[in-house]
Amino acid sequence: MADIEDPLFQSGDLLWRVLPQDPQVRGAVIRQRGSDPRPFDQLLQVYTEEHPDVPVTMHESRHSWQELEDAQEAVAGLPHHQKASSGMGLNDDRSDVRLAVDLLYPTAEILATLDDLPGGIIRVNYLVQPACGMPDPA
Repeated sequence: MADIEDPLFQSGDLLWRVLPQDPQVRGAVIRQRGSDPRPFDQLLQVYTEEHPDVPVTMHESRHSWQELEDAQEAVAGLPHHQKASSGMGLNDDRSDVRLAVDLLYPTAEILATLDDLPGGIIRVNYLVQPACGMPDPA
C-alpha cells in the first residue's frame, strides 16, 4: 500500500484518507483538485484488497494542496491569544478536507485574513461574539 500511497502524499495529490476499522463506516480518499484520477483507481483497488470489508469512496477536493498549505499558514499566523484550537479534518459529509479553528473573538484583522481564504476551506467557530458598538479588543 505504501508503494502507491506514499508518492501520492508526497506529491500533494493525496490530501487525506480515512480507513476506518468499522465496516459500517465508509472510508474516504480525498485527492487534490485537478489531480489525475488514474493512480487513485489503483490505490482504491489496493485498499479493497487489504480491507475488503471497508467501503472507500474517492472524492476530488475543491482545493489544491497549495491552497490548503496557504490556509494553514494563515491560521498559524493568527494571534495565539485569539485561537483556542485549530486543526484539519473532513467536512460534514466527508467529501472534502477543511481546516477548523476555534477563535475567542473575531477582530477585523482576523476577519480580513479569513475572508481572503478560498470559500469552504475553513470552518470557524467563534467562542465569543462582539457586542454591538463595542471596539475590537487590543
